[in-house]
Amino acid sequence: MQPYHPLSIYPGGDDGPRIDAIATISAGYKQAREGQTSIPQVSRDGKIHLHDATGRAPGLKAALEAGGGKRLTIAFPVDDPALFIQERFVEYSASNLLAYGDDMYLTVIDPRTGGRKVLYPPTPEYEAALARCKVARSVYFVLAEWTAQGPEIVYPDGLGFYRLRFSSQNSARSIRAQLFDTARFTRGRIAGIPFTLSLDYRDLADGKGARHNAPVWTIIMQPPQGMRLSSRTFAQIAQGALAQGQALMLPPPSQETLEAAMVQEPDLDEITDAEAATK
Repeated sequence: MQPYHPLSIYPGGDDGPRIDAIATISAGYKQAREGQTSIPQVSRDGKIHLHDATGRAPGLKAALEAGGGKRLTIAFPVDDPALFIQERFVEYSASNLLAYGDDMYLTVIDPRTGGRKVLYPPTPEYEAALARCKVARSVYFVLAEWTAQGPEIVYPDGLGFYRLRFSSQNSARSIRAQLFDTARFTRGRIAGIPFTLSLDYRDLADGKGARHNAPVWTIIMQPPQGMRLSSRTFAQIAQGALAQGQALMLPPPSQETLEAAMVQEPDLDEITDAEAATK
């Protein structure tokens, strides 16, 4: 394929092709109440919530339904978690993105005018804006299925990624720990390995020491019932799964942008019942 150089009227030109998520899942959702605006809710029954306003992901919806709405069999597209787990500092109001960035800079947005100001550390302005932010995390994945021959990567909604969104630090630790533990047995490779994704509920302490029960995303390498996992079968499964990962042929997902964050729902997984009542 010959290189393609698109024209652009914007300074800096076009930033190249983007691989965006087909649809998003999360532990949070908004529920409309009669005579009121929609208020955020957090899943309390283990249900995974699909965000697909344009109906692009019927295959993902069917996979969720097959797991009772509480489980998905997934795989990751590349071996390096830094390429499929993306993190940004964000601040949202009820209806607007107010700040977006990372440890290099923050872009602060005036909701009245849309004006933007870029702040850099270690200035007091940057630190003050950072204190109002939380970390938004996106984990990009593909679907997998267990067959008689072993795990297989599938694309029921076409070639592309889905996205898991959350802000929970405990979920980030849970996912990274399982990826690290699995990679120890596969010489650092994880692309194509099937994981069962689900929500667990744990009593956690917040920044003020108060304890509350919160959903935590977990992944586990878990074959279907009837297939015993042993040292021998794990090696066989892993070998076939990693071959699937090599055949995946998808580039890593594109880095998310401020413009994309402006049209996304805020992460809802850490909102408590008390907070929801005030929003």
